[in-house]
This record gives sequence, C-alpha cells and structure tokens, in this order.
Amino acid sequence: MESATARVRVSLVVPTLNEEKNVGVVLSALPALIDEVVVVDGGSTDGTVEAVRRVCPDAHVVTDRRRGKGRALRTGFECSTGDIIVIIDADGSMDPAEIPAMVAVLVSGADVVKGSRFLQGAGT
Repeated sequence: MESATARVRVSLVVPTLNEEKNVGVVLSALPALIDEVVVVDGGSTDGTVEAVRRVCPDAHVVTDRRRGKGRALRTGFECSTGDIIVIIDADGSMDPAEIPAMVAVLVSGADVVKGSRFLQGAGT
C-alpha cells in the first residue's frame, strides 16, 4: 500500500543571504521526499548561489533583493508548486532529518507543524 506521504508533493523553501559555507551542508542532507527546492536569495555577495547549484542543480533559485526573511518566504511560497511547503533555514540551525516526521503530521490532518529548539530535549 502506498504511504500517504507519497501522494503529496513537498516543496522546500530556503531563504538565503550569504550562506555559502552552510547551504551546501543543509541541501545535501535533504530527505528523498522533497520534490522541489526553492531557494530565495536576498542578493548574496558570496558564493551562496553557486553552492546551491553544486549541491542541488535542480533547485529553483529566485533572487529577491527586497529586505527581510518574511519577504523571502512569501516569494518562496509564490514560487512553490507542492501540496505541502516546508521552510528550512540555510544556516544549519534546523535538522533536515526532521522533515519526514513533520510532513507525516500534516498528511495526518494537521494544518501547521512548527519545530522549536526551545522545547525540552530540542536544540540547534
């Protein structure tokens, strides 16, 4: 029997600004259930975009020089085509290995899933 998570398309939105040293590590650890990667770059002056292309050549990279992470997320949402949109920071502060568990909760009926490094046992 096909799992519920196999029936949904999952888009990943990654806002970036000068994350050359970190973004490759994050993207190389993505779980297989990610169907689409949308990187919204805020006009990085280092090699962030090149690092994305090396590790994730199929990523959709959008440059949005308007200021703010919220703006970058909105741009990423607009460009995403998945049934579920997952957000992850490019700095390595979030563990991509947690994405399948979060997607499973959404597929089970939750409207929103939010990770927190402030919960007991959590960390960065």
